Amino acid sequence: LETHMGSLCDTARSALKIIKLIENPKIKINWDPGNMYATEGAEKTEEAFQMIKDYIGHMHIKNCKKIAGQYVWSFSVEDGDLDYNKIFSMLKSIKYSGLLSIEYSGLGDPNVIARKDIKYVKESWEESFYPMSAPVRSHGRLIVTNDGNEGQSVFYDPFSKTALLINID
Repeated sequence: LETHMGSLCDTARSALKIIKLIENPKIKINWDPGNMYATEGAEKTEEAFQMIKDYIGHMHIKNCKKIAGQYVWSFSVEDGDLDYNKIFSMLKSIKYSGLLSIEYSGLGDPNVIARKDIKYVKESWEESFYPMSAPVRSHGRLIVTNDGNEGQSVFYDPFSKTALLINID
C-alpha cells in the first residue's frame, strides 16, 4: 500500500486507516517520503513515520526540491530537500528489516543519478545499519470500489494478494 500523491493513501493518516480496515498483518505500507513531501496537507516526515512505523514493509527512496512552489524531481537522494540520514536513523530506531527501492523521477539520464543514489544509500545505510538480505516480495493489488450501498467491506484474497475495499472513502 504505497503512500502516493493523488491516491487514497496520500497521507500517513489515510494509509493507516486503510491498513487498519484490512486487518491483515501481511499487508504493509510502502512508505515513500518523497511522495508525501509533495502532497499538500500530508504530515511532515517525522510525524508520518511515528504514525505508520509499525506497518512499514517496503520503502521507496527518492528526493526532490520545492522551487517557486513547484516540486522538481531532478535531484539525487543526497541533494534534495528530504534528509535521508535522518530518515534512515528513524528506521534504525525500529530495527527496520524491510526492502528499500531507489526511484528517480527527474529529467536526464536516470542511470547517472541511479549510480550516485545507489552509492549514497548503500554507504549511508551500511554506516549505521546492517546489510539487508530480505527476499524479494511481489507487490499486491488494491482495488477500491463504490457499489452504491452504504455498508463498508474489506476482502483479501491471499492467492492473488488482492485487497478489495468496498464503499471506503
